[in-house]
Amino acid sequence: MLNFHCPSRPLFKQFLPFFLALNLLLAPSWAGAEEVTIGGTGAALGAIKILAETFQQKNPGITVTILPSLGSGGGIKAVTQKAIDIAVTGRPPKEKELTSPLNTRLFGRTPFLFAVNSQNKTIDNVSHNDLVDIITGARKTWDNGETIFVVFRSPRESDSRFIISISPKIETALNDAYKKPGLYIPVNDQENAEYLEKTPGAFGVTTLSQMITEKRSIRSLSIEGISPTPENVSNNSYPYFKSFYVVTRAEISGAGQKFLDFIFSDKGKELLAQTGHAIN
Repeated sequence: MLNFHCPSRPLFKQFLPFFLALNLLLAPSWAGAEEVTIGGTGAALGAIKILAETFQQKNPGITVTILPSLGSGGGIKAVTQKAIDIAVTGRPPKEKELTSPLNTRLFGRTPFLFAVNSQNKTIDNVSHNDLVDIITGARKTWDNGETIFVVFRSPRESDSRFIISISPKIETALNDAYKKPGLYIPVNDQENAEYLEKTPGAFGVTTLSQMITEKRSIRSLSIEGISPTPENVSNNSYPYFKSFYVVTRAEISGAGQKFLDFIFSDKGKELLAQTGHAIN
């Protein structure tokens, strides 16, 4: 049985002990049953869920529990505290997070992209200058007259660091935008995608993997004429992508190791490719 819980990240962090205790109560009680608990960055959880579903078909005696979005730091902390077996993260652990030996392995890269509401058919590509105009508010409407609503994650999040890495002008524009009132800042990847999906005129960022695995009704945009595809990430023509890692303690359960082996198996790589990842 695959367990997939979805409260918001702040709520989950506050009640983490409760969810873990509840999970223990609901865990399978038959003889020989095993469980693998996974948590981390919300952008990677959709693909992990699909991997887990196929894994459990091949291993019916193992239950995979996927916890809500904890963020990369929250996932790493949960692993070190033995609250979960595997963290999926958007970065390797920082030195200060290595309070105990951890193993880290890259499992895929997915295009990081700018996106609009699926009903917005007026734009397919953005240039660097377009991004500056949209972020600063110099451009306030789309060609169909809809007001542009910009949504970006907190300046502390990796999404923001990706955006400012595109060019110095974009970095200045985004830093100034954060100082202005009215910028909507979602708390996690799922809330961010939901805003893009449901808000006419919305403009923001997400990943190809999240779009595919969560079946989000949003449209990705090319940047300077280059499409955000796994193939273009692999051939280095599209330089904007998120790298995803699995992080575990040095000692891991047999069930946890089986799931890790599955991620890097031929079938696991096939599923990752289908969910928008470059795996080379």
